[in-house]
Amino acid sequence: MPDQKNSKDAPSSAFFELKENVFYRTPPAPCSYLPDRIEERMLTPVSGEGGEDTVNFLTEHGFRRSQYYLYKPICANCRACLSLRIPANDFIFRKSHRRIFRQSEHLRRKIVAPKLTEEQFAVFRNYIEARHGEDDMAEMEFSDLQKMVEDTPTQTFITEYRNPQQNYDLFGWVLCDALYQGISMVYSVFHPDFSKNSPGSFAVLDHIRELQRQNRKYLYLGYWVPQSRKMDYKKKFAPFEIRLQDTWLRFETTSAAEQYFQPKQENFFLP
Repeated sequence: MPDQKNSKDAPSSAFFELKENVFYRTPPAPCSYLPDRIEERMLTPVSGEGGEDTVNFLTEHGFRRSQYYLYKPICANCRACLSLRIPANDFIFRKSHRRIFRQSEHLRRKIVAPKLTEEQFAVFRNYIEARHGEDDMAEMEFSDLQKMVEDTPTQTFITEYRNPQQNYDLFGWVLCDALYQGISMVYSVFHPDFSKNSPGSFAVLDHIRELQRQNRKYLYLGYWVPQSRKMDYKKKFAPFEIRLQDTWLRFETTSAAEQYFQPKQENFFLP
């Protein structure tokens, strides 16, 4: 990602209005994360002039981007999806993090434009078939993933990780949005042969390190879902902040967040 030394704050609601955005409510559907739940989303299309400001404003308010749409869960009977961001400059790399860096120190990162290549698609197919074969994404063809990568209303880039020990073969890649206050990691895939090296955690730590180098504020990881195994890894990067109503609530430790959001009854996370 190019250095953004003159980064500005996300537009504040005090002077920023979503004048042309129409918000829709999706029909109820099976939840992507919790098998016994029904999900609904609020979403709005974003494009054209002012798209970058809109993406930054809504990301700051807990939304997530998918192509030209920004969305957030508004499920009637659940509030389990928690928007999470990491204050990069407050993050201290611990022994376990340094071990992950050592395992992947041979990799070389490269920032490229959001233009899907056959090589990137091949890594995606290997990743999906190995880890998420039951998901809807298993049906995605090149053109589908191409839209996911290239249809963007804001500054977007791909971080590639290549292995110089194997002819600079592509090891993995991360689709990211460059925000005024940091980076949003939109989607990441890695070759399954490297799963023992914690590639997902490595990518998060690597982007935190890059934000620290640039003295920028936040890494947005999307939604932490405490009861979902595939989304629970995000709690490992404390301190972090959770968006609750109109503010970001900071947790210094993972255990503090887990205790705060600990289910106490079957209707946990009901509004």
